[in-house]
Amino acid sequence: MSVVSFEFLGFLAALAVVYYVLPMRVRKWALLAGSAAFWLLCGWQGAAYLTAETLLIWGCARLIGRFSERRGVCRALLIGGMVTVFGAMVLMKALSQLQALPDGLLVPIGLSYFTFQSVGYLIDVYRGKITPEKNYAKVLLFAGFFPQMTQGPITTWKQLMPQLDSPHCLSPNGFVSGVFLMAWGFFKKLVIADRLMPAVSVLVATAQELPGWLVLATAAMYAIVLYADFSGGIDIIRGAAELLGIDLPENFRRPFFAASIADYWRRWHISLGVWFRTYLLYPLVASRAGIGLAKVGKRLFGAKAGRAMPGAAASMVVFLLIGVWHGFYWNAVLYGLWFGLLTAAGMLLDPQFRKIRKRVTAHRGGAALMKAFGWLRTMAAVLLAQFFACTTSPGMAFGMMGRIFTDFGAGMTRNFPLGMQDGVVAIIAVLLMLLVDILCEKQPDLRKKLAVSPLYVRWTLLMGLMFLTLIFGCYGAGFDRAAFLYAGF
Repeated sequence: MSVVSFEFLGFLAALAVVYYVLPMRVRKWALLAGSAAFWLLCGWQGAAYLTAETLLIWGCARLIGRFSERRGVCRALLIGGMVTVFGAMVLMKALSQLQALPDGLLVPIGLSYFTFQSVGYLIDVYRGKITPEKNYAKVLLFAGFFPQMTQGPITTWKQLMPQLDSPHCLSPNGFVSGVFLMAWGFFKKLVIADRLMPAVSVLVATAQELPGWLVLATAAMYAIVLYADFSGGIDIIRGAAELLGIDLPENFRRPFFAASIADYWRRWHISLGVWFRTYLLYPLVASRAGIGLAKVGKRLFGAKAGRAMPGAAASMVVFLLIGVWHGFYWNAVLYGLWFGLLTAAGMLLDPQFRKIRKRVTAHRGGAALMKAFGWLRTMAAVLLAQFFACTTSPGMAFGMMGRIFTDFGAGMTRNFPLGMQDGVVAIIAVLLMLLVDILCEKQPDLRKKLAVSPLYVRWTLLMGLMFLTLIFGCYGAGFDRAAFLYAGF
């Protein structure tokens, strides 16, 4: 079941009515029943897979709690659980990519998301941050809460379970806030992403025939499509959860306003970055290998560089895995390595950058100049990464890059795949998205303010947004509704 469908809206409305009609003490079980219905509607194989995986994680966590004094046993349980679920995930994704899955077997929707969430729970139990949950049904609800199943965000037990476990009264302001967020997500997905993606696909396929400026514009369009698609889906998911009184963490925070690669990844796919930092990067830096690398670095390159080397090396590992998470093909690896190299270089060269920044900002207008330079540098790096993301082979990616430098051109190509009317709608919609992002950057609590604004303001804005989406959105008979780009992970 796609979250961009009238079926999903009907399902959500019915569940919300049942949820708030039932006594508070049983409402979390209504969420579990609703989530189970969602899994089954998406495919019984996925529901069975999720049930088996969470049963394994729950059992390992319970045994870790029982044998908490025996670290060797606990470590074996942790490693065994992680290897099993990650191994199964990698096998499923690899077979799917090779089109070698047995007949009738499908990759479960949200496989990576609920696997990361489950493993995070197991690691937190092992570290003693939380006590193992006795009730298996709660672990199943935590891993399989239905709004998160398609695209995340990835949450921790401490973030999500207290909310699922607590009774919620219907909050008019929270309800309005959730509806606003869902409407904005539908606008970004249907008006921007689904309108531009077919044109981008055609441009990428014919890139060797295009002038360089249009190749560059294609990469920029793909970045916009990816942002509108992914963040739009997350907005729908978070809004749906808010209708049920659940506050899911923000997963995007205006990434195209970032002034550095590190800042970009603090704003883009936030929950994935937090997961990798918490459960992989920090342990790698604090490991024996990380400490040893710091000592070697201090002897060879000095104290500052030595301190930065463990973090730089760990960042390379993390981004390589993030790249592989996107797919088992070379472009995904290059995508991860590109951001890993930039992040590592930024950490190693930070002392030099600080000196330059200090000198420049000492002059009038220097701070603004450095900020502008940082933004341009970051967007150039992000734009180059899109060539790996939108193509299927390194040859295609480097071929597109080559067109920029060998035949930049100045003319317009014939038969541009986006008509004048669609082009105007897309430009206006993207500018509106940019305006909203600017307002949210200046006022992060803008949505909460709208939820308590005068009734005529709320309804005018909400009805206007819904009207624009209904009139200009890409959906309905004859339209092949595009799946979310990140739903396959």
